[in-house]
Amino acid sequence: MSMGRSGEFIYEGATAQGQKVKGRFKGDRDKFLAEVRKKDITLLKVKQRKIRLKGGRFTEKNLASGIEELKHLINSGMKLDQALQLIVRTNQKGSAVNYWQNVLKAVKTGKQFSAAIKQTSAEIKLDIPEFYTNIISVGEEVGDLGSALVKLKEYLDFKSTLVSDIRSAMAYPAFLVLVSFAALSLIFGLILPTFSNIFGPREMEKLPALSIVVFHAGKYFREHLFGIFCVFCGSVTAVIYFLPVIKKKTMLLFLRLPVTRELVLSLDIANIFTSFGMMLNGGVDLARALRQTARVARLPALKSLLEQSIEEVKKGNKLSAVWSDSRTIPPDVISLMIVGENSARLGDIMQELGTRFLLSFKRDVKTLTTWLEPAIILILGGFVGFIVVAIALALVSINEIVS
Repeated sequence: MSMGRSGEFIYEGATAQGQKVKGRFKGDRDKFLAEVRKKDITLLKVKQRKIRLKGGRFTEKNLASGIEELKHLINSGMKLDQALQLIVRTNQKGSAVNYWQNVLKAVKTGKQFSAAIKQTSAEIKLDIPEFYTNIISVGEEVGDLGSALVKLKEYLDFKSTLVSDIRSAMAYPAFLVLVSFAALSLIFGLILPTFSNIFGPREMEKLPALSIVVFHAGKYFREHLFGIFCVFCGSVTAVIYFLPVIKKKTMLLFLRLPVTRELVLSLDIANIFTSFGMMLNGGVDLARALRQTARVARLPALKSLLEQSIEEVKKGNKLSAVWSDSRTIPPDVISLMIVGENSARLGDIMQELGTRFLLSFKRDVKTLTTWLEPAIILILGGFVGFIVVAIALALVSINEIVS
């Protein structure tokens, strides 16, 4: 009965009472044997099957999945180390197994779970917001890790929904832009050069100016196709490499445009209010919650407001009074904050406001894409029409050129 160190063990055995049993166990050999001894089973047959783990790096999505599992296990009464062991044993992704194994090792050495998450994430260069570990840390301090994991999972779900909504809203316009680029490449790379070959140098001089410009553009595109392709690939690579900087600059640009100002503001306020509310409900004190939320803020005006609020709150001023002087925060929000402060439900109020601004963001995005789609089609149609007119003028001129 030769067994390797780890895998899936399919076994048959008999209990002390002589009853035959069958079962499966995922994990290493020592834990399997310990489990069998615990159940007082005499093994009759064991077959080991190696578990093939999936590849890929550990992402924030994998962290969210692990937090969700831990939430259920901890709230069912299981101890943290046992819950982590179960997650390690049942995970199908290699990097996730390594991540949670390292967290488990750190916990066993006496580190708090929040510190273990922070340390392990830093080791694999996974950049997670500090308020994730703050929520867990507060839960550990008050002896209610289960509730802290519930709050953290709620925020992770909110963030996932937010990203999904943005991607789905921009998918069709992006598709239209891609199709437009492909159509224009076909026109300039194939159709225009084919038409321009009909005319010799002398005939080309007699064509209308519009036709000459369009045909020369098509000829230039075809002759420099490889260079244009390299520039395009280089531009895409540069955008991906400098994506964090581009995101920040783009958001600041959108904030200055009347059409997108409310859109950008709603998105950042939704994220800030939800994060802030989650931390308050998770037991984080007001000043600490403001400090962590300031790191979430992207817009300079909101970041500055949150940083200023920290000192004012420490002086004993109410948050609603500090925010009431800001032009960025709507007056009806201040009214609800006053209600939250007086009813000791500021965390709930902030989360509700976060949901409201998220819905506002969704509506604004839907409105924008409703106008954006026909605008892209109209621009593409106008450009194609411009080229068709240039070709038509050239064809009409053939009779004059022949005569």
